[in-house]
Amino acid sequence: MFVTDLEEARTSDWSSMQTLLLVVEVLSPGTARQDRFAKRRLYQEAGAALYWIVNPDEKTVEVWTPEARFPAVERRRVVWRGRRQQTEARRRSTRLRHTHQYWSRERGAGSRVGKGR
Repeated sequence: MFVTDLEEARTSDWSSMQTLLLVVEVLSPGTARQDRFAKRRLYQEAGAALYWIVNPDEKTVEVWTPEARFPAVERRRVVWRGRRQQTEARRRSTRLRHTHQYWSRERGAGSRVGKGR
């Protein structure tokens, strides 16, 4: 299943649907390896905002974003709220990444973490 941009979907032309907002794959024994590796990388490289891999046996959902090296694994509930949720998630991700880079530079320069900053 996938969710694309409304204007692209209105054309009913598959080749016009370029913006993947959400892609959901349900694992089956025959396709699990392909879904987790080949398709995931393809969707990440294509810039799919979210790629969910549903594992009904383990009752989990792997949540992947284009930048993720590892998934967030959800065991209780997964909710998609559209573009607004993705924009907020990207902002948080960017802030966290920048914060991590800042602290990494500080530590590398010999500063002590938490010395009043």
